[in-house]
Amino acid sequence: MKNSAIKLILFCILIYLLYNYAVLPYTWDSSAIIEPLVLALFAFVIYFLRDERQVGLKGQAMTLSLPFLLGFIPTCMLLYILYSFDITTDLAQGYSLDYSVVTHSAYLSTIGFVSYLLGNVTCTTPYRIRKEKKEIRCNTVLPQRIAIVLFLIFFIFMDKRYFLGGYHELSNTKGALSPIAVQAQVFLKYLIAASIITTSWNIYNSPERKDLTIKKYFLKFSFSFRWMVIIYTILVIMSGDRDPLLTTLFLTAFSYILVKGIKIGTAKVAVLIILAAGLFWFLGYFRNTDFSSGLSSRLSYTFEKMSTSELGIWDIFDEYTRIIRTQHTLISYANQGHFLPIHGIVYPILGLIPGLGFLYTTILGIDQIDIVSSHIAKSAMDADHGMGTTCIADLYIIWGVTSVVIFMFLFGYITKKIERSVYQENISFFLWCAYLALLTEMVYVCRSNVFGCFRVMMYIFIIVYLCNSVGGVKHNRV
Repeated sequence: MKNSAIKLILFCILIYLLYNYAVLPYTWDSSAIIEPLVLALFAFVIYFLRDERQVGLKGQAMTLSLPFLLGFIPTCMLLYILYSFDITTDLAQGYSLDYSVVTHSAYLSTIGFVSYLLGNVTCTTPYRIRKEKKEIRCNTVLPQRIAIVLFLIFFIFMDKRYFLGGYHELSNTKGALSPIAVQAQVFLKYLIAASIITTSWNIYNSPERKDLTIKKYFLKFSFSFRWMVIIYTILVIMSGDRDPLLTTLFLTAFSYILVKGIKIGTAKVAVLIILAAGLFWFLGYFRNTDFSSGLSSRLSYTFEKMSTSELGIWDIFDEYTRIIRTQHTLISYANQGHFLPIHGIVYPILGLIPGLGFLYTTILGIDQIDIVSSHIAKSAMDADHGMGTTCIADLYIIWGVTSVVIFMFLFGYITKKIERSVYQENISFFLWCAYLALLTEMVYVCRSNVFGCFRVMMYIFIIVYLCNSVGGVKHNRV
């Protein structure tokens, strides 16, 4: 189907959704959430019928939209889908719920979803890049060495119960985790990403990429770094934390695909998703076991719960679907006259540059509790631990449905623009770095905000730049 026709259809769906949203009364009607879900499914099918004309992306299913949709659908839409099919009846998810906003919330999720798809389809050209006058080579040694140091700090200061399935319990207990270990893990993620980005870029610009196998690709990283990543991945799997594993897998796979120019079809991606779903289903139960029990008893308990679960495999998304309760809370909160038309947009944009967000709140004497959606949700729900947020709720408290449409459209457009730019003949190092850095947040962005992934992108780029400036150009030798 021609892209112009798809854009027109998606635009018409969006207008229809906005009209229905505008006239929708604030009353609870369980049947009313079905219509936006059907329209979302229709838009999803139409989106995948688009005619991709860029050679590098034609037939390529491993795109930036894949991790985003894998995060967005479970976070912002799955609970409504399960409710519509009577698989679950719990919309409150353990907290008080203003049912009058639930239908509006379902419409907002669909409006944001369609806006993202429309922005994605609207982008048809890459950034035009002139060929680099001087080939950029990256320091691959320094980021890997710093990553190893950060891993050691993380391991030493982290409560050892964390590695025995204690992620869920300790993360939700105030003061249980060492701030040093937590910050070390945050920057460890950045340094792992920087190491993969710099190594893959150097290989891409060398003749050896033609004969590169997946084994040779792994061997391009230092021996100590490879084992550190393996041990770290095993530890976070044991803890029950799934995000680092997902991030590392996506980053490694996408970087190798970029270097080799490999295309992965829809069928292969579907198989990979099914296999990953099984693994994450297991991890979801395993991390909730008593970490003081032995490994064999915890495994027995996990498999027993998997076989007797009422929700079945949908339980793997439990952590994601529960976050929709914060979306309900924040919509209700904003509708009471608590929108953030200035701070809600200025603070996250300034936050793209390290330190500016902090400077902004300090000068104006503002507390993050009053302008960050996740903090607002925690306070409004009177919770004793962080409740998270959704990208839709985070945008809604700015200008309402208007900010959801504008920023979800721009997010879809900009991320597609970056993606198209790394699949053209001349690639800039900045866009290569931006593309792979975005991957580290594309799943998680649905549970935070759309500005956050660009902030992480800036952090990683600064790290890469400093490593190149301070350490010079150095490469690992196997």
